[in-house]
Amino acid sequence: MVRADQCWSFVAVCALGWGGLMTPAEAETREGAVSRQSADTNNVELQDMEVLGIRKQSQRRGALLDVIQKTELVTDDQIEKMHASMLTEAIARETGVRVSNECAMCGVKRVMINGMKGEHTTVLIDGVPLFSAVSGFYGMDAITSAGLGRIEIARGAGASLIAPEAIGGTINLVTKRAVKDETVFDAAIGEWGYQRLSVVNTAVSDDKATRITAAGQFDQRDRYDGDDNGVSENPELENLSVFGVISHDLTERDALDLRLAYYRSSVFGGPMGVDRVRAMSSYVEGTDSSPLDLFENGDVREQFTGAPWETAEIVDTDRREFVARWRHDLNDNTSLMATGAYAEHIQDSFYEGFDYYADDDLYYVDLKFITALGGNHELTYGVDYRDETLRSDSAVVDARDDLDEDSYDHSDLGIYIQDVWSPTDALEVSAALRVDHITVDFVGKDNGDVIDESLLAPRLFVRWLHNEHWTSRISAGKGYRAPLSIFETEHGILSDGFNIAITDIEESLSAGYALSYESAQFSATASLGFTDVENAAATDDSTGIITLINTDETVSATTADLALGYDFSSQWSVGFGVEYYNYDDAYKETLAIAPVETRAKFSLDYTGDRNQFSATLTWLGSRDLEEYGYADRYAVFNDANGDGAPDPGELQAPKSTDAEAYFTLDARYQRNINKTVSVYLGGTNLFDYSHGTEGRSPLLWDETGGYDVVDIFAPLRGRVLYAGFKATF
Repeated sequence: MVRADQCWSFVAVCALGWGGLMTPAEAETREGAVSRQSADTNNVELQDMEVLGIRKQSQRRGALLDVIQKTELVTDDQIEKMHASMLTEAIARETGVRVSNECAMCGVKRVMINGMKGEHTTVLIDGVPLFSAVSGFYGMDAITSAGLGRIEIARGAGASLIAPEAIGGTINLVTKRAVKDETVFDAAIGEWGYQRLSVVNTAVSDDKATRITAAGQFDQRDRYDGDDNGVSENPELENLSVFGVISHDLTERDALDLRLAYYRSSVFGGPMGVDRVRAMSSYVEGTDSSPLDLFENGDVREQFTGAPWETAEIVDTDRREFVARWRHDLNDNTSLMATGAYAEHIQDSFYEGFDYYADDDLYYVDLKFITALGGNHELTYGVDYRDETLRSDSAVVDARDDLDEDSYDHSDLGIYIQDVWSPTDALEVSAALRVDHITVDFVGKDNGDVIDESLLAPRLFVRWLHNEHWTSRISAGKGYRAPLSIFETEHGILSDGFNIAITDIEESLSAGYALSYESAQFSATASLGFTDVENAAATDDSTGIITLINTDETVSATTADLALGYDFSSQWSVGFGVEYYNYDDAYKETLAIAPVETRAKFSLDYTGDRNQFSATLTWLGSRDLEEYGYADRYAVFNDANGDGAPDPGELQAPKSTDAEAYFTLDARYQRNINKTVSVYLGGTNLFDYSHGTEGRSPLLWDETGGYDVVDIFAPLRGRVLYAGFKATF
């Protein structure tokens, strides 16, 4: 039996919300497993050995998960060494991944894989796709790191059998497995109001049939104003997450996994020195400043003098999840896996005068069979269905007849089959095919179903073991996605409202090659990837109102990267990585923020019995910002005649379109006092390089005299030092 004092955190999770049953079943990248072993004592020990093996393999850069498709790993040890409080911090340094901060006020972050946009990244939790376009926009920072066992990153369209919308790739968050009774408590404080508190509890019943993992985390940080102009370059952020997972073996052939989760995130950016109550009350008062009154001398680099609401952005999100998975061995050759899931994601936001509320409900079911055919074939086949309903509300939209609401009904019925063929010990081939029927109805629009299409998506993976050291991986696949929300391409300032004019599904083709080397001390992986997208979603403001449309041109991105890792000893290791991205001109025009083109990383790690140290130096190359639409931006709008329109000579101090190269440095030191207690200290962005500290405000005036907050190409938060302790019982 599981003792009551061992499952206190799971009870707390259940009390907080009816949110999420989610399964800690095998990760999506391991869906080739055929027969579930019964969870007796030996099986529990075997799972523990597997996790340890993955951790040992992936301590060096360049090491991959031992599966067909190219999959990088971030282990729980690596997450701890990075002091990553949330998903975006845990994956920001990974090869092929770019976390793009796309708003200086609301702080929204997009996770780009293989150079593709954030909406092309699918986040799975234990192999279940429960994040939509809306929740994937403001939900990334809400995913905290407490209770994560590892993160698996697979790049390229077709990387997931059950997530064809993953045009860029997938990020699979694998829950920490309960293999023993343990409680881990972690607390830290730091500069700029940084606080973090997390508790992770695991428990295993005496008969090993029941396993519980429960975790909770609270973290926060204050607004950051590096240039001291009274407007933040990075918002105040507060997160709370709690979840509980129960895995129970009903019989030798049946197992049930349940997960309950609740997330809450609160963002407040813009005016310094006031709280959100004062910001909102100033909006009610109705003050509306002219350009000269908004900042001293109309200069965004000088003191903000407008009403607090005029730079305030407030975004509150609440998320609940409910998932259950039943696994049953039909016979010695075939297993059945049935999954049912539900997620509710609520966004309540205010963007400098534009209010927006959305309730996004997502249902997902999957019925999957895995059958062993002979000695060298493994067949996976099944059907899944996703139903999503978004209902939004805005007083600004309701008051105007020329604006659309973005409420929609979206469904996707898919049938899939995959054959994993191993003709020899050295060669493994995975071929898969999906057929999907997709419908989207933008509620309130006169033309009814905007999208009603059926699509076919093949994919192919090949792994060839040349010898004990060298391995080649080849991938090719098709992906597709229905553009749904204006927030996919806009960061949120929508004072003039928006319209929806989507008529087609995005369709992509992707191909990649990776060559890896693995020895006792050295790992290396070199890879190439290419993706093109037809009917890509973009925004058009030629009519004066931002409109979500499909582009006429095919857009594409190419990436090349190299990752190396070397162990000098059992304690010292180093890593090096370099990445290059090439975007065609049509794709550049659709990007809201200039992405990374070149990046290099050097890491140093020491792991001793009493002391641990890690440091990562990152270099980002220079860029020509004009290629990404950064031209005709100004720091000063001297509206001398007060008409609100830029007359000749009133727009001054044009902003440079040359983004210089820069370095960032993160480091952490930990001292293990004994087997139970550890203390640590560290810092992020130790060189203190950011927009604010360098005097380049992300605020701007555009050529029409419009004010915006997206002149971004460098970090938006400067140096943060922190200290904390961890206790394990």
